[in-house]
Amino acid sequence: MAEESEILKILAQLAPGATTLTTLYTTPCQKRTQVHKLIICNRGAQATYRVAVIPLGEVLATKHYHYYDTVLAANASITIFDKNDPVYLYGHGFPDDVTPRVDLIKVYASTADLSFSLYGKEMFFNAGQ
Repeated sequence: MAEESEILKILAQLAPGATTLTTLYTTPCQKRTQVHKLIICNRGAQATYRVAVIPLGEVLATKHYHYYDTVLAANASITIFDKNDPVYLYGHGFPDDVTPRVDLIKVYASTADLSFSLYGKEMFFNAGQ
């Protein structure tokens, strides 16, 4: 049996409305989140999507987008982010002067036919990590 620290869980699932930037995930307070994958499923005709990772306290800007108006074929799915190089998100209130503290993932879909599923691990923040 895998140790609890090795088990991925569903962090968030969302089917946002068309053309609306929506928060998919906010890191909980006092947690560090290791994001391993984001699966985007298109349940309809060809569509586009956007994914932004926004650091704590910043307002969405073009620099935050990992994907912008990327085309997803009809009835197709794609997995983004890489479990071998995970994205780390930090909850509010923890100092991290080496890398930016990141706490929001926002998504956008050109139609209401896209579903987003985020998988990873949430851990209590340890300043020594």
